[in-house]
Order: sequence, then structure tokens, then C-alpha cells
Amino acid sequence: MLLKPFAVSKLVVVSAKTHRLAMEKETRFAGLAEQYFVGLEGGALQDHIDAQADRIGVRLRYRVRLRTFESICAAASDGVGIAIVPDTVARRCKRAYPLALTSLADAWATRNLSVCVASGRDPTPTVQALFDHLASA
Repeated sequence: MLLKPFAVSKLVVVSAKTHRLAMEKETRFAGLAEQYFVGLEGGALQDHIDAQADRIGVRLRYRVRLRTFESICAAASDGVGIAIVPDTVARRCKRAYPLALTSLADAWATRNLSVCVASGRDPTPTVQALFDHLASA
């Protein structure tokens, strides 16, 4: 198997424009421990965020866990809590909701995304099209 990198994903904090974080350009994850969160019901990203909280000995306080990034951003924009989402999602949702975006300064907030492919074989045109799509998303 061979790892084929296709994108770098940066995580950001989204909040209501009236939240104190709205005035900050960047923050560290440890500084968010006292905040209420809106999170995902499950999945790799939520596991990653929870693992980072465990690593620094923090238990995040979730007001609600939702199924989609759009619903998370909508709830955050309404002041339900803050959320950590990929920057591409945050920028897209900012067009529909009054969101503030604050960069996470922690190194773990930048993720290198990869796909496993069989070594020694060139990807088919369909697989290559998928890689190209993922890299441009």
C-alpha cells in the first residue's frame, strides 16, 4: 500500500459574531476548555478533537452534537456554542450564517489528508479524477 497525499486541512473555531472569540485572529485549543461546544455525533474528526482534549487533560463541555457541519455552523452562529470545523467548511458556511472564524494555533489543527492506493499500479482515470476532486475541494 502507498499513501497518496491529496490535501492539507486546517481546522478553525467557528462562533457567533457576538462571541469573544470573534475579535481574535488566532487561539490555542487549551484556552477553549471553559467554553461550551457544538460537536459532531461521531466520526474521525470528532475523535481527533476529543483525543486532543484528552491529551491535555480537558473534558470538553458539549451542549449538543449534530450530524452535519452545516448544522454545527448554524448552531454556532446562533450562540449555542463554539465548534471546530475544517476551514473549507467554515468559509462555505460563512456565506449562509453570521459566523466568526478564528484560527487554531495548535500544530495538530493542520492535518495532512491521504488516500491509500495499491503500490506498483497507476490509478485508473476514475480514481485519478477522485484524487483531483479531493485535492481541489
